[in-house]
Amino acid sequence: MSLVYSPLEHFLITQLFTCLMVFTRIGTCLMILPGIGDVYVMPRTRLLLALSISVITTPMVMDTMPAVPGSPLILTGMLVAEMLTGALFGSIVRMMLSTMNTAGTIIANQSSLAIASIFEATAGVQTAIVSNFFTISALALFFILNLHHLVLAAIIQSYDVFAAGQFLNLGDGSDLLARTLADAFLLGVQFSCPHILFSLIFYLAGGVMSRMMPSFQVFYVMMPPQVMLALLLLIVIIAPMMTVYTSYLESHLLSLTSTVADHGR
Repeated sequence: MSLVYSPLEHFLITQLFTCLMVFTRIGTCLMILPGIGDVYVMPRTRLLLALSISVITTPMVMDTMPAVPGSPLILTGMLVAEMLTGALFGSIVRMMLSTMNTAGTIIANQSSLAIASIFEATAGVQTAIVSNFFTISALALFFILNLHHLVLAAIIQSYDVFAAGQFLNLGDGSDLLARTLADAFLLGVQFSCPHILFSLIFYLAGGVMSRMMPSFQVFYVMMPPQVMLALLLLIVIIAPMMTVYTSYLESHLLSLTSTVADHGR
């Protein structure tokens, strides 16, 4: 026996179903998104933000929603598909911001500063001070320049590309994540190239000095100037480094938003 709903009941069920689908995709994205999804953000705050954005977005994507499923198993599968789509967008942005973490870790290792560690709130682990400083700076630039708006625009426009309730192509998604991570790692290594070259020359000079004077305490004498020169080099390159990184982040997020919009037309 099929249930017969009044127009008002049908409207409410459709609205709740649409809001649930939107909340699943956007909430998953915000759970992974840097800054919002980090451990120092209260779960209630994150939940309230996801609910607010979902309620605002629901009327915008109403036409792209499928019919209300009649089985709980089908509904569960649709929600899982929405979670995967939201996780894809959140992971892309998370990988883009890992560039500065990679650069800071390499610079700290090449500058003999890796032992100076501090708690990193974004990851919840102990990291080098240089890496933590770079990560916080990148996160601040991400929000100061309103680049998180591009992420929200991309996730809303994604309903025209990734149909609600349908699983995305895992092969294409994995390829996109792999290319994003490769680009981010390459840029992080390029940022640390001055310190890699500096440490190589410095260690070669120390090796030559040790061979010439075996009894000379090379490590004891060369450690202070190495740290000082590495910090001076960091002061010189940090401004252009942040400028290049901001351009990289903005161009990739704009490319992501425009690609989703073009595929939706």
